[in-house]
Amino acid sequence: MKTFKKLAIGLSVFLITVEVFGQTTSINLKPDTQLKKESQVNDQKADKKNDGGYPALILSESEATLSSQMAGRISSVVPMGTAFGAGRALVIFDCAEQNARVNASNAELVSAQQFYEARIKMQGLQSVSELDVAQAAAAVDKAKAQLELSRVQASYCNVSAPFSGRVARLKVKQYESVAAGQPLIEIVAPERLKLQINVPSSILSTTKVGTVMDIRVEETGKTYQARIKSINGRIDAVGQTIEIDARFEDKTSDLIPGMSGSAKVVSVEEEQARIVAKKKAEAEAKAKAEAELKAKKQAEADAKAKAEAERQAQLKAAAEAKAKAEAERKAALEAKKKAEAEAKAKAEAERQAQLKAAAEAKAKAEAERKAALEAKKKAEAEAKAKAEAELKAKKQAEAEAKAKAEAERKAALEAKKKAEAEAKAKAEAELKAKKQAEAEAKAKAEAERKAALEAKKKAEAER
Repeated sequence: MKTFKKLAIGLSVFLITVEVFGQTTSINLKPDTQLKKESQVNDQKADKKNDGGYPALILSESEATLSSQMAGRISSVVPMGTAFGAGRALVIFDCAEQNARVNASNAELVSAQQFYEARIKMQGLQSVSELDVAQAAAAVDKAKAQLELSRVQASYCNVSAPFSGRVARLKVKQYESVAAGQPLIEIVAPERLKLQINVPSSILSTTKVGTVMDIRVEETGKTYQARIKSINGRIDAVGQTIEIDARFEDKTSDLIPGMSGSAKVVSVEEEQARIVAKKKAEAEAKAKAEAELKAKKQAEADAKAKAEAERQAQLKAAAEAKAKAEAERKAALEAKKKAEAEAKAKAEAERQAQLKAAAEAKAKAEAERKAALEAKKKAEAEAKAKAEAELKAKKQAEAEAKAKAEAERKAALEAKKKAEAEAKAKAEAELKAKKQAEAEAKAKAEAERKAALEAKKKAEAER
């Protein structure tokens, strides 16, 4: 606008008529004095507008629109507002074709390597030339490059997050087919925020990098302190405004990108006053903290002294209780020893009586044992004699049965041999008869053959 003002110096009033869509619009080029007055009026309006603040927009320091690097069909996409970490796959394509290309390229590489190894072996046998080996090596390098290209193309199947943040906008849906370069998703990092403020260029003389500004955010109703980080290097010639980039100095956990508000420049005096007030508040807080710490230490000392007194009282009471308990323990110990001596004497008398009764019972049991042993020996002798007699009778019966079985076995064996001899003789007779019949049949067949042969010769002779 300043350039336009310089061009207007010394110019007279002109009337320019422009016809647009059949209508006439008049534009007056005014002299420099009037332009200066209007500029002053505009500056005054800008100063009045500053009373309400300059428009400010909260943006993310890190935001991006991720586009597709390939043409394909989307298999899955994260929902709107999803929080994610750097490197997470946000959009996944259906990559069956790309994976198949990787497998095919891998197979081609294996084949090329095998062919190259075969050429090397044949070169050792002087069956191929160096050119053939070099061509085989080049084929291996080409297959490797093709495999790497296929892998790179397959890596486009996952669109990953370049930084941690949230999904701000989805431009595609699951199962849609997209073209290469098509925008897919917009992401932002809400933890790292910045401010974009448009201010009149007239305040540049009092504003610089590092100037403090108050930001009133409409959505939260709170005011935050920010500091200018950079100023645009060009002024908007139409609106006579310039863009300022600022950063928050307060906590912004309740803010998100897209919120808006108004910004006011904090004067140096007010900033210094704030610094002094902040230091004073910090000093008061420090003094208060020191007083609280001192009071706390005094209270801890009092509590410690009280606790020590109570501990000494408890120790004294414990010592008295311990002495009383020791006296009671000694009395109880004496009573216990006396009772144990009496019990021991009584137990010894009972033990002697028990020993005497046990000796008598043992003698009686020994006599009974000997009588039982004699009776047992007598019964065993009788049982042994009876068993020997039964065993002798049993052996006699077994011997007779064995002799009878042997005689029957021999008779059966003789009968079997006789039957086998008769069967053998019968079989030999049948075999002899069979051979006789076969010989007679053979002789008869031979005679018939000779007769037929004679008849055949006779017939031939007659012909």
